[in-house]
Amino acid sequence: RKKINKALKNKINIKFSNSTDYFEKFKEIYELNLKDNKANKKYFFNEDYYKKIKENLSDNFVLANAFYENKISSSQLLIYGKKFVHCHLLGTLPTAKSTGITNLLHHEFIKWSKNKGFISLHLGGGLNNRDDDSVLNYKKNFSNTISTFYIGENIINQNHYKYLCEKNSKNKKLNKIFKYRNEDQIIF
Repeated sequence: RKKINKALKNKINIKFSNSTDYFEKFKEIYELNLKDNKANKKYFFNEDYYKKIKENLSDNFVLANAFYENKISSSQLLIYGKKFVHCHLLGTLPTAKSTGITNLLHHEFIKWSKNKGFISLHLGGGLNNRDDDSVLNYKKNFSNTISTFYIGENIINQNHYKYLCEKNSKNKKLNKIFKYRNEDQIIF
């Protein structure tokens, strides 16, 4: 609550929009955040990834933009269905991190979701399974409810899967479903 009040004192305001005009700024902030955090290359998505979101999910995404000193300083990509909202990607400019901007953005995202009638929000998990995971502990501040979240994977197209595995043969020895992954690029 203290950081939300701090953000309000800093005159941060939040606007929700599914206009694709904001996508470039969102992407710029998101990628800057990744670079600052020395994130793995797999989290840097190519232009085609964003294009597919804009085209295929045009009625199922919204950007929550936080404005500080009249410019977008934090932006969050939300993807939703009929009942659920997923916080897909988020980025905040380093110059705004001390303003409470991310806390206010999450707070307003929760209010927006309730007002739209969504019954469940997914903020994502943490970085690991440890009790001292700062990302997960931050997210726990917004709710007393923790859900178990599983990611299931099935191979639907065996031929395409085999092709991707061969293309990324450096992971060939992995005895896992994701041996098709290439850490240097995202393949669609």
